[in-house]
Formats: sequence, C-alpha cells, structure tokens
Amino acid sequence: AGLGGASLVEEEWVSCREDDLHSLLVKAWEAKVFPVIQRRFRNDQERKSGLEQIRGALHLGMENIARETVEFLYEENGGAPGDLHFPNMEEIKADLQKFSIGHLQSGSVVVISKELPHGVKTMEKTAGLTGTVVSVDKQNKLVLVDCYLKNEGTQARFWYPVACLERPAPGYGKRSLLHKKVDGDSLLTHRELLSCESSLTKIHCRKALMSLSSSPTEPDSVLKHLQMLSCDCFSEPQVDGSCSTTSPLHASTPSALLHCLQLSPLHLFYRDPGKIEQAIEQAVTSCVDDLKPLTRAMCQCLVEAPEGFHSLELEAEGKEAMDFVCPGAAFTAVCCVDGSSPPQSEVYKHPWAQVFCYRGVEEGNRKLQAVAQFPTEMPQYCGPAYPSLVLPFSSLHVRLNSSSAKPGKKIVVSGLPSAFPLCLAYVHTLSLCVLRPEGPGRAECAKSLAKCVEALICLLSQYDCQCLLKELLFHLMAESLGVLLATPQLQILPTIPSEFVESLKEELAALCQREGVSFTRSSGAAGGSFGNGRGVVHSTYFQSLLELVVQMDRASPVVGQGSDPSSHGEVGTKHRATEHDAPAAQPRRTSSRLGAQRRKEATQQDSRGKWIASLASCVKLMCAVDGKRSMRLRTPSSLPTQTHARLLVVGGIDPSVEAHQARRTVHQTCRMHGCTPRGQVTIFPAGGGSGNGDDNGTGSSCAVLELMSSNKALAVATALSSALKTEGSSIAVSTVRGNLKCEREGQCDVALERYLRERLLKGAELVPLAADALREIFLSSCVGGGEGGSGVKSLKARLNLFVAGVCGAEKAADLLTRKGGVLTLEVFMDWAQEQASANSTAVWRGLLAAGHDFHFDRCGFFASESPSSAFSYQQDLAVVHLVNALCRHWSITSDTLEPCDLVVDEVSLASKELAPLQGISVSDIRLRFTQLKRFGVEVAHILPLIDLRPTHPMALATVLSNVMPLVSYDTKISFVNAVLNASVRRLPAQAPPEIKLDPLSSVSGVPANPVDTYFCKTAQQMLAVPSSKLCVALASGGDPTYGFNVKFTGEEVHGTSGSFRQLMWQIVRELHSAALPLLMSCHSAAVGLNKGMSILVPGPLTYAIEKQLEFFGLVLGVAMRADVPLALDVLPCFWKALRGDPITLQDVQEADCVTYNLTEKMLSFSRGRDMEDWLSDLMHSMADEDKKERQFGACFVYYDLNGREVELSEGGRDRPVSFDRRDEYVSAVRNLRVQELQSPSRFHAIRRGMASVVPAQLLKVLTPADLDLRVNGLPTIDVGYLKENTIYQVGLAETDKHIQFFWEALESLSQDELRKFVKFACNQERIPFGQRGVHTPPFPMKIAPTDSEGPPNNCFIRTETCMFMIKLPQYTSLAVTSEKLRYAIHCREDPLSG
Repeated sequence: AGLGGASLVEEEWVSCREDDLHSLLVKAWEAKVFPVIQRRFRNDQERKSGLEQIRGALHLGMENIARETVEFLYEENGGAPGDLHFPNMEEIKADLQKFSIGHLQSGSVVVISKELPHGVKTMEKTAGLTGTVVSVDKQNKLVLVDCYLKNEGTQARFWYPVACLERPAPGYGKRSLLHKKVDGDSLLTHRELLSCESSLTKIHCRKALMSLSSSPTEPDSVLKHLQMLSCDCFSEPQVDGSCSTTSPLHASTPSALLHCLQLSPLHLFYRDPGKIEQAIEQAVTSCVDDLKPLTRAMCQCLVEAPEGFHSLELEAEGKEAMDFVCPGAAFTAVCCVDGSSPPQSEVYKHPWAQVFCYRGVEEGNRKLQAVAQFPTEMPQYCGPAYPSLVLPFSSLHVRLNSSSAKPGKKIVVSGLPSAFPLCLAYVHTLSLCVLRPEGPGRAECAKSLAKCVEALICLLSQYDCQCLLKELLFHLMAESLGVLLATPQLQILPTIPSEFVESLKEELAALCQREGVSFTRSSGAAGGSFGNGRGVVHSTYFQSLLELVVQMDRASPVVGQGSDPSSHGEVGTKHRATEHDAPAAQPRRTSSRLGAQRRKEATQQDSRGKWIASLASCVKLMCAVDGKRSMRLRTPSSLPTQTHARLLVVGGIDPSVEAHQARRTVHQTCRMHGCTPRGQVTIFPAGGGSGNGDDNGTGSSCAVLELMSSNKALAVATALSSALKTEGSSIAVSTVRGNLKCEREGQCDVALERYLRERLLKGAELVPLAADALREIFLSSCVGGGEGGSGVKSLKARLNLFVAGVCGAEKAADLLTRKGGVLTLEVFMDWAQEQASANSTAVWRGLLAAGHDFHFDRCGFFASESPSSAFSYQQDLAVVHLVNALCRHWSITSDTLEPCDLVVDEVSLASKELAPLQGISVSDIRLRFTQLKRFGVEVAHILPLIDLRPTHPMALATVLSNVMPLVSYDTKISFVNAVLNASVRRLPAQAPPEIKLDPLSSVSGVPANPVDTYFCKTAQQMLAVPSSKLCVALASGGDPTYGFNVKFTGEEVHGTSGSFRQLMWQIVRELHSAALPLLMSCHSAAVGLNKGMSILVPGPLTYAIEKQLEFFGLVLGVAMRADVPLALDVLPCFWKALRGDPITLQDVQEADCVTYNLTEKMLSFSRGRDMEDWLSDLMHSMADEDKKERQFGACFVYYDLNGREVELSEGGRDRPVSFDRRDEYVSAVRNLRVQELQSPSRFHAIRRGMASVVPAQLLKVLTPADLDLRVNGLPTIDVGYLKENTIYQVGLAETDKHIQFFWEALESLSQDELRKFVKFACNQERIPFGQRGVHTPPFPMKIAPTDSEGPPNNCFIRTETCMFMIKLPQYTSLAVTSEKLRYAIHCREDPLSG
C-alpha cells in the first residue's frame, strides 16, 4: 500500500500527463453519452456550453452533478432513457486492470510466461523475464517483445501469443532489468551497456581513491575523504522512491516503522551508518590535538545558510507542472503547508498535488516515478494526509491540480546540500565521543560539540527550515546538550542567546495550547495528556521542541544571556505554519486593555516557566538513575496517615459462637478477599475479660481486627456481616474514623477503646514498643543537648503534632511551663504515661498524628525527611517489586497504596527479589516508597510528552527507558492502555476480519504437519487482512471486540469471545510443541532448572521462518489489545531480546546452565595440570553417545543450541585449548550462547509483526518483566480475586448453601486444577488482573442456575465460555460439589459446547 506501488494501472496513469483517470472518464462519456444527449440542446451554443459544463464536472470528479445535468435534459420525458449508460470511475479502473491485446501498446512492460510453446531454443531463455512491447498484431493476437538476456549480454526479439504474456507484479513493473527501455536497435543496446560500464568504472575509481586515502592525517585531506565517503554512503531510494520514514505516525509498513525508531542523521541520510560513524571517529582521533579547523569546515554550511538551501513554494492555484532542480543537493525535503492548520483528519477525495522523481530513460526522455501525493490515499494507519518526506534526489517534478485543494495550500520543496548530512553526522558522532571514558581529547571534543550547537542555532536563526528538518535538529541539539550536561567535570556549554530560548518557549506555549497540554500537573496523569480524543496524539515536532527547551532550561544557569541580534534571529518568528505548527499569534489588545493583557501574559509566562522547570527537574532526576547510582529524591508529606482506616470493629456476635470459631470465620472471610488480618483477631467476650485470646471464650460479643490494606475494608466488612450472622443475631461491622471513633456508636466504641488500651498499656505501664516510639518522637524533635540533658528543648514537627493530637493545640504550651520551662525526656515520658492511663485513645491519636501505626512503626513523614541510609538502585528495585506485588495481590493501584500498607516479614525478605532490603527498617522502606511514589507521578506527567524513539544514549527516550524499572507497573500500564486506545485504526463501520477453522483438526492434539496447525492456517488467512483492521480499542464489556473473529465450522457459538480465546490457547499450545520450529525447550530443563520454559530457536532466517515470526509478533500484539493472557512460558531473555536489551551471563545461566557451569569451572583453575585432569575426567564421565567430538575444552569447537558443531575461531578444529587460551575459549563459548539468545534477525521479524498492531515505542516503556506480565498474565489463580469479580444471576446470592459449597470446593483445588477450571469456564488458562471494581474481559464471572432437569446431584456443571458463565446445580453437599467440579474440569470433551 505504499505510494510508489508501480502497478500497470499506476504506470499508465503516471506515463500519461494529460489523460489521467478523470480524462479517461471524460473520453468514455464523449464516446457513449455525448452522441445521445447532444440532440437535447436547442442550438449549437447551448450544446457547446452544456457539454463543457459536463466535462468540467467530470474533470473535478463530480459524477453525480454530471449525471443530474443529463437527467435535467430529459426532465420533460420523465427522466433519462433506460438504455442510456453512464460510465463511472470504477468501470474506468476495471477497464485499465484488464490485460488484453487491446491494452497493449508500444512501450508497455510485460512479463514472459515461464511456460512457453516449444519453438526456438533461444526463445525459451526468455521465459520469466521482463520485456518491452515493440509492436502489436491485434488480428492474430501476437505481440513483438524485446527482452534483454543479462547472462549473454544480448537482446532477443520474438513474437509471442498474448496468452504467454503476463502483467508485471505491483512494484516490479520495470522497463528492463537495467531500469531503462531497451530499443530494438543493437547500437542503442550497446550504448546502454557502455553507459552502465562507464558509471561502474567511476564507482570503482572513487572507491579506489577512498581506499588510498583511508587514513588521512592533514585536516584538508581528512575533510575531502569524509566528503567522498559521505557521498558514497548516501541512502538509496526505496521501492517507492523515498529515503526513509522519520516519524512513527507516517510509517506505512512495520519495517519502515522500526527504521524510523532509529531517529538520527546517520540512519536517515546514510545506508551504512556504522561505516560513516567509524570514519568520523577516526578523523576526530587523528585531529584530536586541534579540532577547530575540522569543526569549522564541517559547520561552514550551517553558518552560511541559507546559501545552498534552495527552496520552491508552489501555491495550489490552477493546474501547473514544474521541475525543481537543485544542483549540488543530496536530498530534497517536501511538505505541504497551510497557515490555517486544518485538522489531520481532513481528507479530500482526490489528490491535488503529485511529486515525481526521475528514474531511468524512456524513449530518450527521463522516466517519472510517483513518490508522493497530497493528500495521500494510503490506508488509515499510515498517519496524516499531509506527511513530510525526505527524498534522495536533487531534481523533482511537481504537478498541481487545485480543483480539489483547499485555498491556501501550497507545496514547499527544499534542497539539502551534500555537506548538510555530513555535518549532522559529525555532530552526532562527536557527542558519542564525549561520552566515552576519560581519555585524551575528550575536552577538545566537548569544545567542538559546543561550537557545533552554536552553529545549529545560527542555522535555525537564519534559515526557515521545514518542520521535518527542525524536528531532526531539535533532537540533535537536545542530545548534544544532554551530553555536555552529563559531563559537568568538563564545564563546557555553548553560548545560547536568550532571545533564541524565549522564541522557542513562545512557540512551545502556542503548541501546548493547540495540542491540549496544560501547564498544571492535573493533565499529567498517566496517559491523561497523551491524547484528548480518539486518535489525537502529541506531534513529534512538539515532543522534539519540548525536549530541547527542557535541556536548555537545565543548562540555563550557565547559558549566555546576550548575543548580537544580527547573528541570531528569533527562530519562532520565521517558522512556517505546517501541520505541526501552532496558530498565528493574536493581534494586540487595544490600549485600554493593555494592562490587563500584560498581566495575563505575565501570569501565563510564569506558569510556563514553572512547568518547564518542573520538567527539567524531573529529567535531572531521571539522568541521575543512569549509571545505577543512588538517587536522591524529594519526600512528599504523607501526614496525616490513614492507618485508622484499616481497623474493623465487629459487634453483635452471637455469644454461643466460640472465640476460635469466630477467628477462623474472620480469617477465612478476609482470605477470600485477598486481605488477611495483620496480627491476631481480638475477641472481647460479652461478659468482659481480656481479649488477648487466652480465654477460651464461653461467649463473645465483639471483635477488632486490623487489615493489611484499607482498600479492602468495605468489602471485608460486607462479607463479615454475612459470614458471622446467625439466627437471632444482629451483626454490626463498623469502620473507624480519624478521631478513632467508630462509624457505628455504642458497643463498637467500647470494644475499640478496650482494644487500643491493651495495645498501648500492659497493666499500668506503657508497652516497650510504645515507650520507644515516644522516646524517638521526643529525640527527633530536639535541638541541641543530650538525651536527658537540661538544655532548653523546642517542640518541633512531630512532637508538636503528637501533643496537639493528644490534648489539642491550645494546651500544647502547658508542657513548656513545667519544671521551670525546661522540657526533658523524663518530663515528657511521665506526661505521656499520665495521658495514656487517663485516655489511651487520645495518646493513640497523637501517635497517629506523629506518623506511627498501631504497631508503633513509622508510616507518615514530613517533606524534609530522608532515609537513615542511602538506597541503592537494587534496593529501589526491591521496593518497587514489593509495591507491585501488593497491588496485584489486593487488586489496587499504587496511587491508592498507603505507606502503612507496606509490611515486610522475614519470609518475604528471603526471596530473591526482596533480598536487597534485608537489614533495612520498615520505616525507611515506607519512606523510600513515598519518594518513589512521588517520582512515579512526575514520570507519569512527563511520559506522554517525550518522543519515545531511542536515538542517542542521552536522549530523553533512552533516559526514560532507564528509569522505567523504578516506576510502578500500574502507572506504566495506564499509559500503555491510553496509547493503545488512542492508536485505534479500525473504523466503526468496518467489519472485523473472520478466520474460519475446522475444530476437528485439533481434537487429537497438535498436528505433526506444520501446515495443518491453527497457527499456519490463521497466518495464511491473515495475509489478505490489512493490519489497520486489527488495531482496535482495548477489550471491554461482556462480549468485547477483538482484532478478528473466529468461526469454527459446524459449531454454533454465541458470541465471539470463547472461540477467540480458544484459538489463542491453541496457538500457544502449538508454539510450545515440536510442530512449529519457533520455540525450543531451554537446555537447563534437562538438569531440572527452568522446566517447561522455552527460548526462541536460533539459526539462519529463511523466508518461511521470517513470515512465521512476523505472524508470531502479530499474535503478541493482538493479545495485548485483547488483554487475553497467552500463557507463553518463555525465559526472561526472550523479552529482553524482544526489547533489544543486551543479554547477560545470568541469561546464559538460565538458558544453558550446563555450559555456564563448565565455563565457570574452567576459569576457577589456577594450574594447567588441574584443568587437564578435570577435562580428562569430564570426557570419561560422558556417555558414549555424547562423546562424538563434543568434549568440552578439547579444541575451539562447540555445539550450538540446535546441536550443530560450530567453530569458535578460524581453524578452530585444529586449535587445541590450553591453559593459556582458556580465557579466550570461555569467552568464545559464552559469546556463542549470547548471540544465539539475542538472534537479532529473528527478533527483528517478531518486532515487525508486533509493530503492525501495537506501537513499537511501547517496548521501551515496559521492562522485560512487565512485558511478560502484560502478555502472559499471572501464572497463579487467586480464588479470592475470582470471588471478588463474580456476580450472581437473579435468584442466587453469595449466602446460598450451594454457592458456599462451590467456593469451598474451588479453594481445595490445586493451582493446576484451578487453571483447568478457568480453561473450562472461559477458554483460557490464565485470567487478566486489574484494578478493583474495573472488570476486564472475561470478567465478571457469572454464576447462574442450571438449565438441566432432574435431581440436582445428578446434574453436571455447564458453562458458556463466551460469557464466563457457570451454570451451577444446587448440590446438597460439599463432597458432591467437589466431585462434580473435578469431573467437569478433567473430563470435558468440547470446550465450545457451552
């Protein structure tokens, strides 16, 4: 669907300048309609005028108006005759598509069939080649075709039957293999060959010259060598004639999208970026002592602008055709501008502007190829209708037809001199040289980089660039500033005029107003500022400008504030209005309103400055994460705490219920809601007594419990009301207010007061933990003096809050007057003891106000506090892991998680993920959580505003990718979901594609033949489906919309969810089998490590494997949009390689622990004799079948993951491994495994398929663990989560006996059986998890009465998989329910039977 698809119809259209499709339509009317209607006019003048009006309407594409004009002529006769046929555009296109003798003419391109009638032997050599028509014999249906035989260097001409000729495939309609027409005269043929040989000779001579001057030392020779190499490495035209796509919004194919993610001058302008980068590095190294001459020569084209940057503007007025020739230009930039800036969704019926390039020669004239048209007629997913393009040509041909263009439109074509790409590549490479470790010339490179930034500012000030070029320059300048700011020890920054900075800020403010970005944090919620509606996203131009402004704000303390106005103009005033630009500035107010207007502008400027400064501060924090250093974060105030919301008081419990039974019921109810009580449930007997649990409880009336999370309080309270209710009892479950009073007064308040007193006092004394907490409050608030000294103490922060919480703020001053105005620790502790004995609830209010919880741990902090010791990067990761685990367990988001909810026990700290937190107090962990939570909010604010294309180590996209592991999972997923919903491409009126499959083909298991698998059958049917139809919004509702529908032949399935989930489950099952050569079991599974886990099969990339991997990636993308967990059991290295992250030795150990252990053992030896003895023992211990040239360490040969022998170095079979070579051998073995796990070409194919459905930039937002969780979901099934997301049909309730039997039976199942139950109920083994109260399909689960007749115990459990509905009979006992449930999940035959 590219712009340059050179089909035969497009060739006929392009080759005829005058007879386009509309002209052909006019000719058809002149032949079929005009001879009939010309008699309806009264005279020649009316006939001429009327026919001319019809021609004009047809030229403009107004077929309806032309038809109505004709019908008006027959109005007196009741309408046009029935036999009068009106040709339409579809008939014209269909007629052009026909391949017949009538459509062939001299010069047409044809393909000779591979099956030719037996004839001349030379004629058979032309089978399958492309030829040019010389003459046509229509009477005998013969065609004379010229064909060039490349192997023989001769031209053949034969007469062919028209049946032996075929139409060229789209994109391959070339005039000849030499891209030029081959004339019948042999002289012209040899002239063409000589011309090609002459061009080839010039290329070889240029390469020889560059090879001779490959190591220049003089600055002049270095510059000449770089200029020659730059011209030799310029990007070649693509199939459609373009250079490359520079924006994800404009990419037409997945391959182009992945290419545009490498946004740098090297990838845009050069076909071999590594080669030109290496040459520039060598040049910088050779001139490192004095880079000024080389830098001055490189930046000369920037300083002298606009000389060399030729431009052409064409207004959309009338019909016009014009050539644009720019001598010396290497590239041309083309864009469409309009001062009114119409919305991007504005699409006109026909293109009004076409851009052609000259490629080849046809009959002595240069041949045209269409490379762009405005507006585009590409599919919806290709982006805006008026994209900006960079074309690798110095001359273009532009055609305008303003009949369908909006007034004010114009085409702007700009030529880029050959020195311009080299200069940008020099700046890019210079920034990379500055980032290298300390070495000679680093300071000189930094100075040259600063001069280059100043030259770029000069270019932007003096030359009115197109938005596409400005976007590239903004990124380059921002990255260069980021490099200089990352090396503060050099203290080198460019001089930036303040006028230039202010002009950029004004332009940014205008763009913010246009794109709906507020200068407040309210719009910065995760995903909130990504789009203001469906399909509306921030432009990449806005993101690049914002990145530059933020980096300039970071450098503002040392940026130059003055400059010559003549040398640096205001870039914002010269900026053309394009699809990325802001509206024009409003005129000034009248003099009466000037004061108010100035005040308003000052307020807006102040808000804008604070907003930019906050973004710069966030970027500075993110840059501190790079390098895995300790990050100093700001602490937000978390006072007052919400600890009281975790308490529940239960009153009215039947006295006949024993205490241990009540506790068991409370624990069971809390566990079903995913939130167990913290500590022991306190039971207070009705007749009084202690509630510590020592009493056996002859009767009880009240219970007090503290939940692990306050988010579950309401749900647990409702459940306890039903669970503890007995006949004749009235259960009252109350939450606790901030003043430590129950919502329900009476018996609950008494129980709460007793509970608080027992927690605070033991007898008449404070419990040790309470005394320690009070002592810590006092000491942390003292200024000067020792612990019990007589120095004057001042009440600060926490102490003030504590005293105010106990006795009120007005009585807090009484403490200072005791004992002569001196407040010591002893006085304070005595006072606290008195208050606790008199009113323990008041002391608890003070403790909570000072930031403590009911276990005397800190959970509330002031903004100025910091942890007692600095947290490392690994410890921060452990805190984030703990937060994510708690949020998943309680089905909440991190913004609702309170510091008091973080509780870490010794069992949790023993895990690998939380081990870095060992030895750190709970208070410090909670304090660090508040800091990371605040940091996550700041990242969520800036995340939608950053261009996520990774271009440079110091680009904000790269910096952001480094800090994403420190952001909570739900924050990232909120942004990802917003992006997916904003990138919907399927129109509401478009029907979803349908995949038809035979369900009987998978009954017996996975087919042995790959062609018979669901994977290949679905891939085959998806070939004809454009990816735009697969890009739908996230699944929601009872019967959600997926990327495609699945139809199983012979099955009557209601809805689409069940069949879709069945197909995805079967595809994953086939991927893990031996039927498809894509995944393989990891080698560590053979020794019991990572059993059941898979990795990608390494190896060369064939065409068939490439297409299968692309479809594999498409399945991953469809699953992300559908939110259907795939249960794809792959190692973390799979997701790391998919993101493009480096593979580490830990990944090698997980995938092949045998190889890793062998290499570690070899490196552990200190003597060669010991290593030889070990290798000898290892060889003898192997089985006979393993000995076949596989002895580890024998020679430089090892086996890859597929079992094939690989030489680790040249002549490896003849190189024995000695003790001195062991490091080289181990490194080679490990590098082999790393390369196999990376498999760049194979993962690139997966990314291409995934990018066709999901924006590829999202891979950098999610970590490998996040990707695994987003695609596969949780491997465990939480029965409490199921119960919390279940609704009951009419007539059923959670308190029904058979419903309780059902949940108890589910709790008794193992995890494997629970996965089978979920598969039985909704056709997927795993369930997605989400926020509490937000139902993600297939949720909510529904329980309905059975529709079977007969005794309940004889009925079976049935399900409707599309609706996740379980039809449950009223079983009479738990045993029967468990039996029927296990029978259903183990003995099901047809998952779609309902």
